[in-house]
Amino acid sequence: MARSLYSDPHPSLPIPRIPARAASYGFWLGLCLCAWAAFAQDLAGLEDRPLNPSSLPKHLHAHNGVLYFVADDGIHGREIWRYVPAKAPEELGECSLVYDLMPGPENSNCEGFFSVGEYLYFMAEVPHTKRLPFLLRPDEDEPKTIRDDQGDFVSDPQFLGANSEYIYMTATDRREERMLYVLRHGETLADPVASLGRQWSWGRVSTMGNDGALYYFVGSTLFRMQDTTPVELVYLVSGGNLGVIGSITSLGDYVIFVGADEAHGRELWRTDGTPEGTVLVKDIAKGPDSSRITGFYEWRGELYFPADDGECGKELWKTDGTPEGTMLLKDHFL
Repeated sequence: MARSLYSDPHPSLPIPRIPARAASYGFWLGLCLCAWAAFAQDLAGLEDRPLNPSSLPKHLHAHNGVLYFVADDGIHGREIWRYVPAKAPEELGECSLVYDLMPGPENSNCEGFFSVGEYLYFMAEVPHTKRLPFLLRPDEDEPKTIRDDQGDFVSDPQFLGANSEYIYMTATDRREERMLYVLRHGETLADPVASLGRQWSWGRVSTMGNDGALYYFVGSTLFRMQDTTPVELVYLVSGGNLGVIGSITSLGDYVIFVGADEAHGRELWRTDGTPEGTVLVKDIAKGPDSSRITGFYEWRGELYFPADDGECGKELWKTDGTPEGTMLLKDHFL
């Protein structure tokens, strides 16, 4: 015979019968009391538990054998620190504050670390200004502010690259115009060489070629700058809904980039640094459709990238910079 929910499993131990409705009320009341007891116990435990504040380190950057990072020690706010390793690998080195750019507990929020030789560049906030570029020389503890040729601050910097003589940087000048600047290594004077106007897309759309020149986009125009003179290589028209011209990187003797024209859509291009040597590598999605390339990854002398040829969907491709060397690896859903 089936046992009743409220029947006695052990006849020798009498158990009082509880009406179903009362049992339901009792169950929920007991559950609430248990939950409250556990919560109260947890609160009591928190009072006795020591607090564990965190410095929240981030933006780690190795430079000249030293590890730089941003952290908050509870006194100086989020500032730049350094870790100098000990000579013996099994021993701990020394962590120390580099400089308190925003005095007191306020945060300077250093970021964008960029190394060139023995010099370390970064951007940070200081009182009563916008984000400024800074230079830290190896023999100094106080970072120096980078200024333009008029002696004014330049703000909202973005370091683009460097060759053997110059560092390239974009920043906003005192007239709130976006400019392209060059700096000599280790100096704090930024010389403006070109106006980027409002066409410069925020984000690093540039690369250093193996020829030591800077390649960069302004709007739909690709430029090359060997030292301080920009040269227009090609104007690429983004028609329809092709989007903004995107990724660019160097590969051997070429610079590979995503460009768009009305006949081929947004596709794979290359340049050797001359207008006549700036050509379409391959029209992956035939005709005016775009292959939707999203970023390059270099490995073993080739570039790997996702693209859509219009038949296989978005899959992994590779290129060596030539039409015959640009191919689909595999259609995973064939």
